[in-house]
Amino acid sequence: MMLLAHRGLDIGILNPESESSLASFESCLEKGFGLELDLQMTKDNQLVIGHDADLVRWSSGFNKKLISSLTYEELIQQTKNRPILRLEGLLDLHRSEGSSALIA
Repeated sequence: MMLLAHRGLDIGILNPESESSLASFESCLEKGFGLELDLQMTKDNQLVIGHDADLVRWSSGFNKKLISSLTYEELIQQTKNRPILRLEGLLDLHRSEGSSALIA
């Protein structure tokens, strides 16, 4: 049986910004969990890890722009420089850890 960590292994209410972050996925790999994540495509064809198609969750409910309507750089600006993880970054981490964890 494989255990999957939903959107990474975060501490939820105590740190809502940790969801789908590099640190939350590092914790998964350290503990041997598989990774469950959601992908969104930016206007400049960057795959970013995030649950919703819009910015509501990343902007305390105020910004309803679609991720697909923004370039990656615009996305970073719109989310006040919150670190938005690209799939490429997660795959680099996965390889560097020598992990065989499932990514779903």
